[in-house]
Amino acid sequence: MSRTPATPERAALHQFIARHERFLLTTHLNPDGDAIGSEVGFAHLLRVLGKQVRVLNDSATPHAFTWLGLEAPVEVYTEALAEACFAEADALVVLDTGNKQRIGHVANHIDRHAIA
Repeated sequence: MSRTPATPERAALHQFIARHERFLLTTHLNPDGDAIGSEVGFAHLLRVLGKQVRVLNDSATPHAFTWLGLEAPVEVYTEALAEACFAEADALVVLDTGNKQRIGHVANHIDRHAIA
């Protein structure tokens, strides 16, 4: 079986992951299954690579998708929790949206913290 050739985007992602140890993941407001699944899947990959990971969302995980978070807890935003998560992280990854406003209150912390 052959390996998929490396693309510049894939190489950039691998370099980004290698440069950081403590990740904070988030997604859009009112997350759906693909948003939660993306967070949990990426968190799993990072943990396998020996990285520390927290997942923090502005909105609670809908009941239909809580099973996705059984392996990797998905925390729900509070001001204090977000401050703690940002203080601990050296990298932020926003999944399933490219719009800063769509991540809700979590976005308010981005400019206050030196995070990649």
